[in-house]
Amino acid sequence: MVCGIPTRTLLQNSAVRQTHKSPSEISPIETWACYRFKDRLLVRACQTRTHPQFQRLEFLGDRVLTMLLGALLFEQFPEDNEGALSKRYAYLASSTCMHDIGVRSNLLPLLLSMNTEPISEKRLVAEALEAIVGAVYLDGGIVACRQLVERLWQEDIVHQPLRATIDAKTHLQEWAMQKNEPMPEYTLIAEKEPSSSTRFTVKVTVGKHSARAQASKKRDAEKKAAATLLKIVLPLPPVRA
Repeated sequence: MVCGIPTRTLLQNSAVRQTHKSPSEISPIETWACYRFKDRLLVRACQTRTHPQFQRLEFLGDRVLTMLLGALLFEQFPEDNEGALSKRYAYLASSTCMHDIGVRSNLLPLLLSMNTEPISEKRLVAEALEAIVGAVYLDGGIVACRQLVERLWQEDIVHQPLRATIDAKTHLQEWAMQKNEPMPEYTLIAEKEPSSSTRFTVKVTVGKHSARAQASKKRDAEKKAAATLLKIVLPLPPVRA
């Protein structure tokens, strides 16, 4: 039940329906997730990329994952400012991190049948993880969903001091790949005399998003512009105490 609407109703327009299993029969994806679905339609939907509801679950899972990762980072890193939390979040929500989780948890073999079009392995795993998160949220609520996310992402959260050293340009490229956006384009807007601390002004553009930054070196200006754009496209959700 979500917002008063049964999950079965949310999936009533599905063209692909799963045969109901006996209560004792647990699917491989449920074993992997350590979660038993009450609504069997969600089992099929979250693991079948061609299912009519897969992309809707992926959409929902992306939003729920943003909130839960933000909450976990807020709780586990009380000394971090907004910039540091955003940097940690950018990696945790990247396709690189999700791919690592998929490989580490042996999710990939369950998704091979989903690869029905030319698509990268990273994107395949990221989409599947988000769809599963969305399905668990619909079926079990935020508590069950948080347990899933914390179990899968905790190792990466703990090791963030090492992994967060990935620069902003890499984070932005990962975000663009995950969201099917064009690759970042960096344009030199202005160049001053060599002695200026803001010699280079660079603009980075990803689809309809853009940001500018200045620095004494062109490469540093590009990194700053990427970091600025990440703050725009990856806002952390508010977290209540």
